[in-house]
Amino acid sequence: QEVLTWMYPIMEVLQELHSRHSPILHRDIKPGNIILTPQQSTVLVDFGLTKVYDPNVDTQTLTRAVTPGISPLEQYVGKTGPQSDIYSLAATMYLLLTNRLPPPATSRTPNDALIPPRQLNPQLTLQMEQALLKALSLHMDQRFQTMQEFMDAVRAPKSSFTAYADRTLPAGIPA
Repeated sequence: QEVLTWMYPIMEVLQELHSRHSPILHRDIKPGNIILTPQQSTVLVDFGLTKVYDPNVDTQTLTRAVTPGISPLEQYVGKTGPQSDIYSLAATMYLLLTNRLPPPATSRTPNDALIPPRQLNPQLTLQMEQALLKALSLHMDQRFQTMQEFMDAVRAPKSSFTAYADRTLPAGIPA
């Protein structure tokens, strides 16, 4: 829960940047670019590699920076999208939750067996594990398509107990 408390503000900032009329990609999300303040809030820093993203224009950038274990495969060739930030944030969360860095994307295969996070940290929920594994998919189209989808996937589910919300009617009275 502590890691989620730290990551939600970062996810919200990225969702805001990605959902603008001209979406902005951070492209350098990693543990070293997330600062934890003394008040236990987090701040995303180092916007030096940001790029305006246009999904209708197939562009590659000359500026490439990769962090092995954190950067997605497409970042190695300079062709990033919002799903690239999702991968990097998920890799950062994987590290924080398991104390293990995911393997570099360049050494992964489409059918690789990324060590399931719950195998490294049994306190994680199945929901969190599934969300991380999807966000860490090797191919962009298999990841969450928006940061909001990723946020929704890692949020604790609301209680499904609704018996107290049911209206109780005396027998014989129509509802």
